[in-house]
Amino acid sequence: GTEVSKVILDNIRSRAAVVAVPLTDISLIDSMKEFLHVGFTEFLLTNVNRDGTLEGPDLEFLKDACDLKNANVIASGGISSIDDIPKVKQRNAWGVILGKALYENKITIQESKKLSWP
Repeated sequence: GTEVSKVILDNIRSRAAVVAVPLTDISLIDSMKEFLHVGFTEFLLTNVNRDGTLEGPDLEFLKDACDLKNANVIASGGISSIDDIPKVKQRNAWGVILGKALYENKITIQESKKLSWP
């Protein structure tokens, strides 16, 4: 609603954006397109339905987001093991957040560095 729009506009002025898409009628992909149109290029996408679940990332949605021209996407939510990192990279994500998989020793920083982005 209006409060969310105000937060978004206030953050746009400082060149940072926080968007709570479920509070709007606009899809996340359409929101990203609008932000890309005004010059934003970096997006941190957290799938809150998978965040902390260790169920694996939403690779289909991630591919749709990463396929947007000039969108640099950092994927977050659901990473469960070292095997998820190449899958995220194959979707052309700009980076990945490990979160719970790291805390629960499902993956180590040393392992992830071997697969890191250039």
